[in-house]
Amino acid sequence: MDYLTVFDIGVSGMNLQMARLESMAANLANTNSTSADASSVYKPLDVVGVSGTNFESLLNGSASGDELAVRYQVVESNVGPRMVLEPSHPHANADGLVAYPDINPVSEMMKLMTATRAYEANAQVVNAAKSMASVAMDIGRGR
Repeated sequence: MDYLTVFDIGVSGMNLQMARLESMAANLANTNSTSADASSVYKPLDVVGVSGTNFESLLNGSASGDELAVRYQVVESNVGPRMVLEPSHPHANADGLVAYPDINPVSEMMKLMTATRAYEANAQVVNAAKSMASVAMDIGRGR
């Protein structure tokens, strides 16, 4: 595996964590958003990472850098809205219930901290590979 492959893998991991951070920021920003129609209330976002490699190609060393890079997709959660009794709210239904997104801010903050740490870990991988490549080039120059 060459250094460029390590860079590709590390950067793809950083991109995944950045997408997770963006989705959590959107979720936190929309925690208290409402809608007159319960079916059109904000749906929380989630990022799903997908591996493009099978385990056997990893073992025999035939996996390429593109296959090892992390892929992801942003999906809407299929949870229903959280109904809160607020009869005086302008978006209240006939029963006085208001539909809010089912987002737990504490859980989102914990996921946010985890994504931040994973981003930092991937950045350290990229920096370590950069440092190793620099040392290898110095050895090649005879320094």
